[in-house]
Amino acid sequence: MLIKLHVSLQLFVLKELSIKQVSVLLLASTSLVVEILDEEEMVENNHAVHLVGK
Repeated sequence: MLIKLHVSLQLFVLKELSIKQVSVLLLASTSLVVEILDEEEMVENNHAVHLVGK
């Protein structure tokens, strides 16, 4: 559930910035975050989110 919430927030913010460019970035960012979440724990999840944000 937490993963979905983080992704949803990123999607909403990114959509406001740029719908087209965000679409591509979103797919890549989401994939990376999901992979990291599967391997790492919640603590690492926060790091992944911050990295994706930048």
